[in-house]
Amino acid sequence: MATREREQDDPRERIRAAARQLFAERGFESTTTRDIAQAAHVNSASVSYYFGGKDKLAVEIFGDVLRRSARYRMEHLARLKTRAAETGRPIDIADIVSGFVGGYFRNDVPGEGVLLATLLIKNRLAPTDWTAALIERELDGMARAYIEAIQQAVPAFDKQAANWRYNFMVGCILISIVQKDAASRIQRLSDGLCSLDEQERIREELIDFIVHGMHPPAEGDARA
Repeated sequence: MATREREQDDPRERIRAAARQLFAERGFESTTTRDIAQAAHVNSASVSYYFGGKDKLAVEIFGDVLRRSARYRMEHLARLKTRAAETGRPIDIADIVSGFVGGYFRNDVPGEGVLLATLLIKNRLAPTDWTAALIERELDGMARAYIEAIQQAVPAFDKQAANWRYNFMVGCILISIVQKDAASRIQRLSDGLCSLDEQERIREELIDFIVHGMHPPAEGDARA
């Protein structure tokens, strides 16, 4: 049976699909159990019956998102390492950044980048036990692998510098992904040259910006 048909027939799948969409559109805090139930065409008690409440439903939905995100990035990193071993050439920092950023712009799982960014921002601004535990369990291993890869690609970075660059990279991506300004301030400031609808352009600009930020201080710089 097709996924769409299964969601229509199974109340549990309808609830999952509705919550996933609402979390992406409104954020976790602004989505109520009643909102989810109405969108799924079930009564509010069904959310607790099938999932034990909104928080546990969120853990299941975001857990899936985080696992797919981590797997996607680790597979990308593995391909880079394989190519480096075959060619004898070190991994380029641009390839590391491209794969990491690309995880937020996947066409095969529409909206997943927004969901991922929504959870990470929530945990940065208002962490809870379940968000912190979920991120630590599902993403910390992947993050450490990328930090190590950054340090290897840019030998001038020590562990501290690589961690800072990784942290800034994630923050830059998050704020770019979740912009939902209906008036589009960037479009106004750029006199229409920039638009939040141009996802591919956003991805390209993010990669270019972050890659330049991954360069070590120039020789003669006060920090060099």
